Amino acid sequence: MRKFSMPYVDALALARESRFIISPNSGFERQLQVWDDCKYNLSLPSGTEKASYKLWRSEMDALIRRGEGAVAGARASSMASMAASFGRRRLEMIEKRTQKKAEQEDSNDGIE
Repeated sequence: MRKFSMPYVDALALARESRFIISPNSGFERQLQVWDDCKYNLSLPSGTEKASYKLWRSEMDALIRRGEGAVAGARASSMASMAASFGRRRLEMIEKRTQKKAEQEDSNDGIE
């Protein structure tokens, strides 16, 4: 992302061109979005943290303060989100294969 000054959404799309199955969990996705929001530098020239990074840090600190139960809950939610995303992509792949197979059968019918 940083090397090419590429926003998160574009970087994810580029990565998926070479590996369709890529599916970052929601926590990592959030970190990358903050990194993008901060334009690859977490601090202002004055040395203070940028607002979006401060917000993300305070959210993480609050999660840790709430204890292991909250962390486990957030992790489970993230895993469920990732599983749903993986399932959607898998269905898309199956649909594409089915469609391609049907198209091939149609073209074979025309040859006979």
